[in-house]
Amino acid sequence: MFVDTPEKFDPRDYLKPARDAMKKVVAQRMTQFGQAGHAGDYKPIPLAEVAKQYK
Repeated sequence: MFVDTPEKFDPRDYLKPARDAMKKVVAQRMTQFGQAGHAGDYKPIPLAEVAKQYK
């Protein structure tokens, strides 16, 4: 933790456990609400094509 080692001020180090925990929560919610497993249902769109839609 930051309190224990204030010289290590890089947030990527001490926020890693929080990010890992949030990944688990998001995966659980996606499964609960039926969103998981649908990545293959959609065709990828090139970034240039998406940019045209915003013009």
